[in-house]
Amino acid sequence: MAFCHVLLIILLFVSLCAAVMEDLLLWMMEDEMWFSDAVDILLIEMLKDESTSLHTKQPQNTRSFMGLQFVNGHLTGHPMRCYNTFRMTSTHFHILCQKISSSLNTRKTSAEEQLAIFLLCVGHGCSIQKLAGNFQHSADSIYRFFKDVLKAILSLYDEYIKLPDSSAGIHPLVGPNSGNYLFKDALGAIDGIHIPAVVKENMESFRNRKGFLSENVLAACSFDMLFQYVAVGWEGSASDMRVLRWAIEEGGFNVPAGRYYLADFGYANTSKFLSPYRKHPYHLTQFNGQPRSSHYAAPEDLYNHCHAQLRNVIERTFGVLKMRFKVLDRMPNFQYKIQTSIVMACCILHNFIKLQNSPDYLLDTLINLESQYDNESSVGTEELSPQIIESLVGTEELSSTNEKTGGEIIRNNIKNALWRKRQCTN
Repeated sequence: MAFCHVLLIILLFVSLCAAVMEDLLLWMMEDEMWFSDAVDILLIEMLKDESTSLHTKQPQNTRSFMGLQFVNGHLTGHPMRCYNTFRMTSTHFHILCQKISSSLNTRKTSAEEQLAIFLLCVGHGCSIQKLAGNFQHSADSIYRFFKDVLKAILSLYDEYIKLPDSSAGIHPLVGPNSGNYLFKDALGAIDGIHIPAVVKENMESFRNRKGFLSENVLAACSFDMLFQYVAVGWEGSASDMRVLRWAIEEGGFNVPAGRYYLADFGYANTSKFLSPYRKHPYHLTQFNGQPRSSHYAAPEDLYNHCHAQLRNVIERTFGVLKMRFKVLDRMPNFQYKIQTSIVMACCILHNFIKLQNSPDYLLDTLINLESQYDNESSVGTEELSPQIIESLVGTEELSSTNEKTGGEIIRNNIKNALWRKRQCTN
């Protein structure tokens, strides 16, 4: 009997403990949920406060001086400060501004300020966001100004980029008083250049043989370093010859009869585009630093050397273009059509500056190089008169209508005349 009482007491105690534990667990769970809810409420309130502070409209353009003051300070300050900022002299800046001002909406923002925005973008590769901060305008306004100026500059294409016609004279560099008279019918040089491109579709078609995405740009320039023709928009994977073929057939690239451009190995040799001989030294670095007597193992070597020295004008022109406009090395993420238009606008601006016939730092730095080039390009035969040089040229006529055959005749005539010319002076 006593044992049963003890067992009953134990069972009652266990039941009581279980009930207490159950109540305790329920209280802890409720307490934990309350704590979690409290934390969630606190976090929500904090996020609301932060969101409110972030989205509260506050004026961003609070600088004491505006964009026009920035522009005027450079235009009226030290000449090199203006040149380094806008990539042209203040004189060139004002002339260009006058030419495009009628095409711009200047009701709220002056033409000078809009042009400065454009030049900073193409000259230094500045982003729209950075320009918005510098000029105290919204990013949308900066982009609108940029496109308006771009369109205005493109409208100057016919004025500053012109193909030569049949009446084009002989350039002094290949004239009777030069050592390059055998190339007297040359108008200049052509070549292609790859400009980095930012694209999101058909990326592989823009990947060139060097592995980066680019736009293949074809250009022809005179011996004065002036662009005479520019074709933009081709994918980086397109070959130079394919771009040239399009330019001739559809792009309006016409070469006057009896004249030609100098081209490199990437182009076929024709009567309108003379290329060097393959399997022979061509690049100037292959001839530099060697005694003159050891330069040429064959007539083709001599021809290639003279050809390379004259064709080098397109390389120097591209060099000045990319030195002046850094956007050509780091193209912004604009629409591809805008990217191609930027390249064309840079070529137009290059010709605009070159045709002003006033000092320009980048072009003036090439004077010594060109002087050295002129002294070397005649390969030591400048003492021969034009009449003697003409007598050295072969009498083979361009009777064939095939351009490739005609190109071979012209090239062989010049090669043989150069070799005879060299023998006469040794």
